[in-house]
Amino acid sequence: MASFINNLVIPSQTKKEQLFSAGIFHEKTSEEYKKAVEKTSDAIVNFLKCRNSASTGVEFSEIKEKIESVGLDDEQAILSLKDSLLELNEIYFKDVTAFHHTNYMAHLNCPVLIPTLAAEMIISSLNTSMDTWDQSIGATLIEMKLISWTLKEIGY
Repeated sequence: MASFINNLVIPSQTKKEQLFSAGIFHEKTSEEYKKAVEKTSDAIVNFLKCRNSASTGVEFSEIKEKIESVGLDDEQAILSLKDSLLELNEIYFKDVTAFHHTNYMAHLNCPVLIPTLAAEMIISSLNTSMDTWDQSIGATLIEMKLISWTLKEIGY
């Protein structure tokens, strides 16, 4: 990891500054996080607004060709978030099955709820470990309460 970080930073930075400049989520990168969430959200909303069918009918070979054309070993592979989202639009968003679409008949996957998406932001950004009590603080107790409530609701 040190060589990765050393390639991203100005030599006069301290180790702590190096870690934060590498894009790690921290109070000093909160504005960067906010902008990334907004840009990503805009890309998803654009997908929702522009998609007029549940499926494009794209062939597996077409998608495979698109994915295989992405170069991961060259310097071009390091893209800005904007460029990454544009690339994702071409190789993923355009042809992903749109479970949210009103013409989609759910048989396995169903649309997600907006509160679930908000919860996912909290879960992924705070990254709480549920391994031990000292790491999970309230999260384990929240989980236990929800499990107990669910068991009661279904009659167990």
